[in-house]
Amino acid sequence: NGQVTVTLTSTTAGSATVTATAAGQNLTAPAVTFTAEVFTTSITVDKTTAKADSSEMATYTVTVTNTANQPVSGKSITWSTNLGTLYEPSTTTDANGQAQVKLYSNTAGPATVTANVVDQ
Repeated sequence: NGQVTVTLTSTTAGSATVTATAAGQNLTAPAVTFTAEVFTTSITVDKTTAKADSSEMATYTVTVTNTANQPVSGKSITWSTNLGTLYEPSTTTDANGQAQVKLYSNTAGPATVTANVVDQ
């Protein structure tokens, strides 16, 4: 029937143009713009104080959702802190869009825990 179908996909945001040559003529399709997926993240902690003797841990939970407020699974999360030790500082979001890390410390003081969604 003289028709060709091409599927264009991208993992990078930006504009793409497809050009085909048929019967010696260059044919250019309209540009397609790929946009980056936008996520919303939130972080919670189960307690705001813990003993500074490594006997207690605070559990931090990050939740990743998309623009439709649906959970996003399979996102890599890297965790960091300015005080104490994180148990498993790299985690992955589950089917509920959540990932957790535990913090413990032998040093008293306020700790700041940061979750970074990789490739966001």
